[in-house]
Amino acid sequence: MRLPSRPREGAAASTSQGHAYRVFQQAIQRRNVSAAVAAAHDLPRLSLADALDLTLLVARKDAPRYPRLAARWLLRFLEEHPEATIEEAALAAASLVAAPGSGYREAVQTLKALAETASRRRRERGAG
Repeated sequence: MRLPSRPREGAAASTSQGHAYRVFQQAIQRRNVSAAVAAAHDLPRLSLADALDLTLLVARKDAPRYPRLAARWLLRFLEEHPEATIEEAALAAASLVAAPGSGYREAVQTLKALAETASRRRRERGAG
């Protein structure tokens, strides 16, 4: 599955893209994997955080699809956060492994913190 990325904040978005993003957010909130995936495909780009939300939803609702999606999120995390240490990469990978199981809450907290750090550093670099 291809994970589109969300347009940068402040970027001009067409009405249909704005609608598709609202549909995506609602699907995530309702925990509807099919609707979230379909809405994501209608978007030109998801943010790292939005891609994580989709990945975590799939972890809970679509186990067969999860390993590939988790690996793709980890790759994107590393691409968007080139300063990531091996420890951060290992923590992200371990958290992704834990997400489908009983460690879900801790994994979510860790992954969201890692995604926010990556996004903040990307903004500081001026990379969007």
